[in-house]
Amino acid sequence: MPVIPALRKILDDYRERFPPKRSDFAFRGDKMGFALHLDNLSRRVIAPILGEKWAGWHSIRRGLATRLFYLGTDAKTVRMILRHANVSTTMAHYIIPDPAEAQAAMEKFGRVLDPQRTQAGI
Repeated sequence: MPVIPALRKILDDYRERFPPKRSDFAFRGDKMGFALHLDNLSRRVIAPILGEKWAGWHSIRRGLATRLFYLGTDAKTVRMILRHANVSTTMAHYIIPDPAEAQAAMEKFGRVLDPQRTQAGI
């Protein structure tokens, strides 16, 4: 999975502070050493820090998908990053439609049509 440099540094720092043990879980609980349960992490660590601002894991994934898409990343690549089987899942549930983007697209389309309308005498 590709990661951005800032995340790579965070992961490398984490690996140095918490070297892999026999379990080989990249993220493990302190007490038992088993795989970290993300709901527990959310409830015990993230929610107390962020409070009502924390909207959950789905919101993070949805925000990532939407931002990548509107930055010009094609939907199939966003699907791959989110590890969805079908691009339809990504498009239907993760990429939030932006009315401003729709307006900009129609204005762009209108600029393409204007020369044709002028030539046709419309």
